[in-house]
Amino acid sequence: MNPRNKGNKGERDWRDVLNSTFGVKYARTPLSGGLDIRGDIRRTYKSPKSIADEFHWEVKRVEKLNIHRALQQAIRDCRPPLIPCVVFRRNNEDWRITVLAEDFLNMMLELQELRQKPTKKTTDFEKWLKDKETKRRIRKEVKMKWKLK
Repeated sequence: MNPRNKGNKGERDWRDVLNSTFGVKYARTPLSGGLDIRGDIRRTYKSPKSIADEFHWEVKRVEKLNIHRALQQAIRDCRPPLIPCVVFRRNNEDWRITVLAEDFLNMMLELQELRQKPTKKTTDFEKWLKDKETKRRIRKEVKMKWKLK
């Protein structure tokens, strides 16, 4: 397989991973950044937004990768506020992602904040049940106070 076809297939494979993971429609960037549009993967028009939209995806499907050069390309092509990252893999291996340490630490801080927030939301049924119990308690207190049957 020639290198261009292998790169194109890698971009399609990563696009499929994003589509199945986030349930959003992503597509390869036309001409792989040959136009004014940079990055290898973009969300399609009118598709719902997802967290993956916050990344500048540079996809590499090679056996020998100069990760420093690839990350420099991602940084150079990335437009703020996107996070530059390189997604890469060799034949018969899993996908790997490289980001700058500062970006990774910021993501971990955001995750930590989310996990520390109380996530318990009261359902409508729980609200109804609590309301019903409150009304029972009030009725009981009124009956005892006024000695009603």
